Amino acid sequence: MRTPADGSGQPVEATRETPRVRLARVVAAATLRCTGVAALDPGRDDRLSTRTSVDLIPGVLVAADGEPGRHAVTVHVRARLVELHALADGVRLAVERETREHGLADALGRVRVVITDIALDGEDA
Repeated sequence: MRTPADGSGQPVEATRETPRVRLARVVAAATLRCTGVAALDPGRDDRLSTRTSVDLIPGVLVAADGEPGRHAVTVHVRARLVELHALADGVRLAVERETREHGLADALGRVRVVITDIALDGEDA
């Protein structure tokens, strides 16, 4: 259970979330565990984020993918100084693996990884 960002203090059951929101949370967590990812980039005014009824999932956009129940995912990443093609491939593989493990594989459509910035050594993410 989580406490919502609205300040009500009332817990939110994860089971009440839509598949789109659950997918966004799984994608965010999987991406942040990838070597070479410094942070997820929410964009200016959080435009590159998924909004829920209680909070924001920064850096992950989830949208309908043309087939009923399927969602295209775009992940906006601030990367460390690594080989970027390998990083994007690693993120896609991690997202596919995690969605399978969470029973969301049927909801996952195309996965697009966008490198929005590079975090140089010594820079904060």
